[in-house]
Amino acid sequence: MTWKVIPGCDEDVFEDQRKEEMKKIYDLISPILDEEGEDNLNNNNFTIFWKLWPEDIETEWGKLNSAIVDDNASNKESYKRVIRHVSRSAYLIFRALIIGSTVHF
Repeated sequence: MTWKVIPGCDEDVFEDQRKEEMKKIYDLISPILDEEGEDNLNNNNFTIFWKLWPEDIETEWGKLNSAIVDDNASNKESYKRVIRHVSRSAYLIFRALIIGSTVHF
């Protein structure tokens, strides 16, 4: 087999397919950005997210631990393992990672 080195190639056979795939990825990972790349605070997905997200860390942490207590009660009936309560520091780290990952996109 012989290879030939050429100075350049300006033929792009897959340009349309690449642009379509990039648009799908953009639509998936950035629902809060509009076409110009600006934050759109009136975007439906954005407002739904913040309505579902509680405002107080203590409330969130309490809801999580109460859900664990309820789950543990049902797990004891079926002889499943008990889930440990989440410490406040572990929850703060988790929340910081979630916030960091949303800022990344």
